[in-house]
Amino acid sequence: MKYIITLTILLQITFFAYSQTSVTGIVQDKETRQTLEFALIRISGSNKTVSTDKYGGFEIKLPGSIANDSSVSLTVSYIGYIGKQV
Repeated sequence: MKYIITLTILLQITFFAYSQTSVTGIVQDKETRQTLEFALIRISGSNKTVSTDKYGGFEIKLPGSIANDSSVSLTVSYIGYIGKQV
């Protein structure tokens, strides 16, 4: 099995009005740099999940209850790869 992704999560944390925070990034294979479409990204400790688009990109909005928590982590999974928490 391949190890998942050099999570090139270009962790661009953007702050919106109403103190909503979102994380955007791109999921890629670590060795080939190929983007992975339909990879799942989940906020650890939450049921909030999104999938990447056809270019490997994603945006996930953090719930208000954890938006200000500096220790938030994301779990990335994809078929045929070992999941990774970042």
